[in-house]
Amino acid sequence: MHTAKSQIMSHLRQETQALHAKLDSLPLMKRLVSPDITSDTYGQILSAYLRLYAPLETRLLRFTADFAHWDLDIGARIKAPALHEDLRKLDLDPQALEAWQQLPEIDSFAAAWGTLYVLEGATLGAQMIRRILHKSKLPLESQAFFALYGSHTQLKWHSFAAAIEAWSEQSSESESTFTAARATFQAFVSCITLSAHDMGAPQNE
Repeated sequence: MHTAKSQIMSHLRQETQALHAKLDSLPLMKRLVSPDITSDTYGQILSAYLRLYAPLETRLLRFTADFAHWDLDIGARIKAPALHEDLRKLDLDPQALEAWQQLPEIDSFAAAWGTLYVLEGATLGAQMIRRILHKSKLPLESQAFFALYGSHTQLKWHSFAAAIEAWSEQSSESESTFTAARATFQAFVSCITLSAHDMGAPQNE
């Protein structure tokens, strides 16, 4: 059970730090933060994201009532539809993508928090990516995913942090949260690595 302010958030950062760094170091992810990114590379990244976000969010929605108890509207934090639209703007078919199979077990509300931590953190980080993408030659209408929450991004992150802290003060299941967060990061690493391999991108700089 966590009682110190921000303790579980701090622990989540520590528990996922290595995997987060590994994800950021992937060549395909480095290309995402380059203003020279091509439409092909961008489409490959969005496709990988959709293969992850769609099934993960479907699982998170099973806990809609649980999140609502902690003043979180999980339905308002779903991002797969934006990925669908961005892919269509690139003339790609999101319906042709298969869900990534190597996903974390989200078999408890505690685990759901861990996965949501990763997805909400990604939206926070998307602010920086959005600024870089605006300097690229990619069509602006294909960048909705990275502009989600808009000016409310910080507020959304803080409300998530407050909710998980409040929950953790009354829960003794945080180990499941850490396990799910690590597994979610690992799913991203695995899926994006395979995507880079499929498009012939080098795996080492």
